[in-house]
Amino acid sequence: MFRLHHVHLLTPDPHSTARWYADMLGASVVGQRAGGSLLVMLGGALLKIDGPGADPLPAGNSGRYFGLEHFGLETNDAASIAARAHARGAAILRPVGAGFEGNDVSDTKADIEGPDRLRIELQQPAFYWEPTGSGQNLFREMVRLHHLHVRAADPWAAARWWADVFDGSIAGEFGDAASERIRVMIGGTLLNVSSPQPGQPTAEAYPGPHYGLDHFGLETHDLDAALDRLREKGVEVVGPPAQASDGSRSATAKGPDHVRVELVQPPAYG
Repeated sequence: MFRLHHVHLLTPDPHSTARWYADMLGASVVGQRAGGSLLVMLGGALLKIDGPGADPLPAGNSGRYFGLEHFGLETNDAASIAARAHARGAAILRPVGAGFEGNDVSDTKADIEGPDRLRIELQQPAFYWEPTGSGQNLFREMVRLHHLHVRAADPWAAARWWADVFDGSIAGEFGDAASERIRVMIGGTLLNVSSPQPGQPTAEAYPGPHYGLDHFGLETHDLDAALDRLREKGVEVVGPPAQASDGSRSATAKGPDHVRVELVQPPAYG
């Protein structure tokens, strides 16, 4: 069993970064692990926010690059969030507009720059609308995690790898003939895997920790069995499992395009 456990961010100032997500996107700070991560709930997803430790880290990159590049948030009001981001000094990397996905139904999309130059995609599906003539407006701004985005040198090979290794499903393609974009579902979480976009320079992947979106974690009920499965498939596992003060156990695996995945067995599974 695999499902999303957390999204991991690295930043010089975890408390300032947590406040940004709270003020800009309505996230909630829910706790702090002993001597470590700030825990923030954003749109149903757990963000673990850490400082750099003793070693200096590479800066983030809000442009296009191979690897785990950005995450997308679904909202019913992309324009309001983008306007708030602009008013508070965040860069608008893509203005609010139609985001055609190779069909006649257009979502509304925008990209804003978060702390440490992390690209955050806002996606307002076409099925959200506001009724007219009722004399009431009962809508509230809504945000939830929509997807994690991996830019891959070989998108189909990467998509097959993610689906095979983590019991996922290739749910379909989207986009157009200019670039390959594949949707992979892993335990209810959408992973978009895409090729570089024509005309947009694509930087090299980060081979190790870096500021911004560093890695993500998948929960498993049996870490040892999961690691045996990965090793049988030729996946590199970094070091032996570690145990945290809360009783959880974890280990890190390396995926295509230098994407790192932390496998976590919570203490509830024994």
